[in-house]
Amino acid sequence: GVAAGSNTEHSFTIQMNTNLEGLFYPEGTVSDPDAIGYATVQHDNGTPYLLNGGASGETVQASTLTELQAFLSADFPLVVELSAHIVGENTEEIEITSDKSLIGTGENAHIEGIPVKINGARNIIIKNITFSKVVRYDDLEINGAARNIWIDHCDFFTDREHGTDYYDGLLDVKNQSRYITVSWTRFHDHQKTILISSGDQEVADSVQIVYDKHPIY
Repeated sequence: GVAAGSNTEHSFTIQMNTNLEGLFYPEGTVSDPDAIGYATVQHDNGTPYLLNGGASGETVQASTLTELQAFLSADFPLVVELSAHIVGENTEEIEITSDKSLIGTGENAHIEGIPVKINGARNIIIKNITFSKVVRYDDLEINGAARNIWIDHCDFFTDREHGTDYYDGLLDVKNQSRYITVSWTRFHDHQKTILISSGDQEVADSVQIVYDKHPIY
């Protein structure tokens, strides 16, 4: 998993009791050709990471909250296409597990009033989705040492009519989550937009996130 290497033979030192996990992809599997930035590497030396989201699995269409929850929390790769405007009441949440792509198709791909969480997961692509108006919680929270996540051409907003404590953040990245790219994404009409690291004492969170050169509004 985290012992980086792309050669047929790869040597590394085991210094403690260790669980070994090999990731094997079908022949011909490649990264998303448009992927950019830190989401495409395994460590700060720049060894490439095969970022393809759920491309190794099937493509499914979700049109309800129940379908989104089931598809995005599955324990196998999936490309989940969303064309609907899904509205919640802040009483449920969506968890995205490893090896998923959440792709908006059309102008109505919108998740409103539903917290979305990525906790300890890896290899996730989120594109062309609007996130909005989650009360008390973050619109999208990346937590628990999650890695290799690409957020592209998305839109995050609430409103500025309820003061500073009605909504939480639009996007949180914290607790050793790293190798994240946010590109061509808009953040607007909000009081507390982005949290990086969960506090001044969380030194393990230092300087692990790079925003791509493309503009973030």
